[in-house]
Amino acid sequence: QVDPCGGARRKDARGPGPRVAAPPGPARPTPGTGTGGPRARLGAAASAAPKPRSPDPVPARSGRAAPAVNGEEAGTEEA
Repeated sequence: QVDPCGGARRKDARGPGPRVAAPPGPARPTPGTGTGGPRARLGAAASAAPKPRSPDPVPARSGRAAPAVNGEEAGTEEA
């Protein structure tokens, strides 16, 4: 019973032993390590990506708004 199934390590190797033991094994590492790894990486990449992207548009917006604020109105300076 031990050698043929090899499930005696966790249970009696009857049938529910390896069957029940197999799904929980991969199921835990898959969502835990598999999903956890990519999530952490995606989270870091997502958080890091917007940071450099946000500063770029911010100065560009401030630059565009600066002339308008200085001249109060775009047409004022031109006129």
